[in-house]
Amino acid sequence: MLVKDIMTKDPKTIPVDATIHDIVELFRKHRIRGAPVVKKHRLVGIVTEYDLLDFMELHEFGGKLWLPAPFDFIEAVLDAKQEVYEVKKEFEKLRNATAEKVMSTDVVTVAPTAHVSEVADLMTEGNLTHVPVVEDDKLVGLVTRSDLIKSLL
Repeated sequence: MLVKDIMTKDPKTIPVDATIHDIVELFRKHRIRGAPVVKKHRLVGIVTEYDLLDFMELHEFGGKLWLPAPFDFIEAVLDAKQEVYEVKKEFEKLRNATAEKVMSTDVVTVAPTAHVSEVADLMTEGNLTHVPVVEDDKLVGLVTRSDLIKSLL
C-alpha cells in the first residue's frame, strides 16, 4: 500500500503569519492536532500541539514567553495590580505570536509514492505524529498516526 492511498488529501494548513489564537481555533474547529505551515503554497514548517506546548513552557531567557506558575499568578494578584497587568500583557504576546515563531522547520516529508511502511518507520523512529506528503515541492497531503492505524483495518 502506498502513502497516497492513506494520506489526508487537501489537509488543513496554517499560513505562516497565523497567530497562536488562529492555530488553536483551527485545531479546535477541525479536531486536529497539527497542520503544515505554508507560505505561497510551499511547505515551510509544521505546527503540532507539542510545538504549542513547547512554546508555552516556562522560560526566563532565550526569547520565549515566560508564563507564571499558578502560585506566581496568585502572588501577583495579591501583591499589585501592575503585576497583573504585566502578566496579562505576556498572555497577549503569547496569543498574538505567529506560526513562524512556533513551527518546527526541520520537517520530515514523504512522497505520495512511498510505501506505507516507510512513513510508519519514519514516524516511529522520529516520534512523529504528522508527516507532510510533498510532490514537486508542493504539499499534496498529510499522514497522521490515525491514518496509519486506519490503514491497518
